[in-house]
Amino acid sequence: MAVLLMLVSQFQTAAATPVTLPWAQGWDSSLPIGLGSKLTYNAIVSQHVLIIVYVLNGASINTAYQVGVHIQTAASACPVSQGPGPTFGFHGLTGWTGAPSVACGIGPICRQSFCTPATSGLDAIELGVLTTDATGSGSFVSIQREIIPGTYLLKFDVREDTHGVGCVPPSLSYCGVVLQTPPPNFGAFQSITV
Repeated sequence: MAVLLMLVSQFQTAAATPVTLPWAQGWDSSLPIGLGSKLTYNAIVSQHVLIIVYVLNGASINTAYQVGVHIQTAASACPVSQGPGPTFGFHGLTGWTGAPSVACGIGPICRQSFCTPATSGLDAIELGVLTTDATGSGSFVSIQREIIPGTYLLKFDVREDTHGVGCVPPSLSYCGVVLQTPPPNFGAFQSITV
């Protein structure tokens, strides 16, 4: 926990007020949501940095969960750079250091009776693995740097690997989204300016 606080505190002088969002059940399956489970993000516009903190309490013990974000794009395609390195292009969005998903799609994409616009794209970035402890608690911090200034529509998620093969391409079909935010459902995206 000390390392988590140290990582986040290095950006506090230029940071805006952190935003905390509650978890809602996912669109593929569900996961118990314990008291204190949340997602917190802090967009530091002056530094083009987005700090994302995933927190789970009361989840399955000693379990690895994949954490990530869905990005709704304004155009009808998701031009994810499949090349090596930490930079992926989302119509100007760079700096995302996670594995790009092969599940990039062109709208409309529908979940829970809600659909993205037909003129948009949707891509998933898997940011890392949150592993719970013997009490079912765990956290994961992702610091995304060098994001091109702009406003983005984001949906944060937690995936559970049901087949033990990991949640990176090409195995995403085994990794259902069990938690999402912002709530209440797939129709809600968080507008974040970085």
